[in-house]
Amino acid sequence: MSEMDDREIAETLRAAFAEQSAEGFTSMEEALLHLERNPFDSESLRTVFRVCHTLKGDSQSLGYQALAEVAHALEDLLAAIRSGDMEVDQELVNLLLDALDVSRKLATEAMEGRESRSPERESLLARIRVRIQAIGAGPNVQRVEPLLGESSAPMATAAAPTLRVRVELLDRLLDLVGEIAIGREGFAESLASDSRPSISALLESHQELDSLVSELQQAVMTLRLVPIAPLFRQQQRLIRDTAILMGKHVRLHVEGDDAELDTTIVEHLRDPLSHMIRNAIAHGIESSEERVAAGKEPEGRISLSAVREGATIVVQARDDGRGLDRDRIRARAVSMGLVEESQALDDPELFELIFEPGFSTSEQTGRISGRGVGMDVVRRNVEEVGGVVSVTSEAGVGTEFRIELPLTVAIIDALGVGVGTEHYVIPLSAVVECLQLPRSARRSAARGVLALRGRPLPFVRLSKLLGSPESESSREHVVVIQHRGQRAGIAVDALHGECQAVVKPLDPRFRDSPGIAGTTIRSDGSVALILDAPALLRSVAGWHPEGDRALYSGGSAARSVNGMTA
Repeated sequence: MSEMDDREIAETLRAAFAEQSAEGFTSMEEALLHLERNPFDSESLRTVFRVCHTLKGDSQSLGYQALAEVAHALEDLLAAIRSGDMEVDQELVNLLLDALDVSRKLATEAMEGRESRSPERESLLARIRVRIQAIGAGPNVQRVEPLLGESSAPMATAAAPTLRVRVELLDRLLDLVGEIAIGREGFAESLASDSRPSISALLESHQELDSLVSELQQAVMTLRLVPIAPLFRQQQRLIRDTAILMGKHVRLHVEGDDAELDTTIVEHLRDPLSHMIRNAIAHGIESSEERVAAGKEPEGRISLSAVREGATIVVQARDDGRGLDRDRIRARAVSMGLVEESQALDDPELFELIFEPGFSTSEQTGRISGRGVGMDVVRRNVEEVGGVVSVTSEAGVGTEFRIELPLTVAIIDALGVGVGTEHYVIPLSAVVECLQLPRSARRSAARGVLALRGRPLPFVRLSKLLGSPESESSREHVVVIQHRGQRAGIAVDALHGECQAVVKPLDPRFRDSPGIAGTTIRSDGSVALILDAPALLRSVAGWHPEGDRALYSGGSAARSVNGMTA
């Protein structure tokens, strides 16, 4: 067998280990958290034991010795629990969860080919020995002899993201590809035949192929959908650890966890959920004593839910705490210069301020809060995938965050527009309507205000905002966009109609260009930039031109991307 074959086998084994160990760690964490609340649940204990035993065997076979020794030690500890010699309490669960965290780290290091016996690992093994010796079992943590030898451990890199796919869906994809291939061959034969085909026959063939391609596209998009349930369940550990740190008692309630989302969106939800949960425990949920005095249950509650509404998924995070402190939010906003002291704000406007960078009502900096980071991360991550986040709160009742997300970010419905020779697309979810710019306002200024059904509508010319060359045409159009209840107009030279845009990531050199969310390929092969509607709205609110120079550098980036890619 060649050296290349050995590498391929090692890579296959490592990839399988990466997937199985990740699933095992998740199962183990959920079982430990359940075991803490139900100390006599034998099924949870068996789950933890089964994961450790599998982890030990897999680690030994791959030569991951540092990890195998930890798994072996955990087996000894779990055997003492199973035999009844050791009771499950919070201290023991803390030790097991620490062992889980160390094992995760060791697994990552092993797969990257840099396995080591770190001080953190040695400290963990010492703690396990002490716990076992305390029941008179004696030191039982032995060195595990490798099956392959340490030198044979494969040098590996981090595993690539993977998704599980149902076999019936793969079968349907194969059928569709076959049908498309047959249709393509028939179409080609018609064009190559001596007798020229009729237009109606060609249109019919095209419609059949178009229908098959649409179904194939839908099936491929379905491949990217993953359930949100695992992400919700993973928050149980965060809630437990944060509540213990804050000296509070909090439980998690989950609803609608069978909803499915694009895998990219699920990953973008991870940080926002973590920040919202930490804030809920640190600022919202009261101590047990305060809750009892207020007539509530001593244990706080955080609810996570997901429900599909049309083409969107609505994720809600609620707590039953004291609610947002309006006076403190306002005072902090005034001190930061975000609002004037005399300025009147309704609740939605006031609560919106918590998403500003650097905003925090905590007087002291702690491990959980007070640094002014967190909620701005929530808004940024949600908006990056085309979502919207809002918050409502009632004093003494609790706070609710509502996140509206598209089902997928790979293909979006969009409106094509043109400015000079440049082409752009705007996500259709942000477009309210289109109208023709009045003759009196054409080419008169970089920005202005229109009267739309009796209400003022601020607008800005996209050519000025992004530095794009202007058209010689005297006709202009305004695309009215909306985000979080705010509306503004974007003046463009041409409207190209609705389209479906396959989202491509922006070149790394231009990812910091404000107002640009990505790129897409048009039907003629040219490149169009996808506009970031929330960023455009903020631009209209705070944009001040200096002559004909754009405030943002997005225009030069736009021309560079088009020139480079087209």
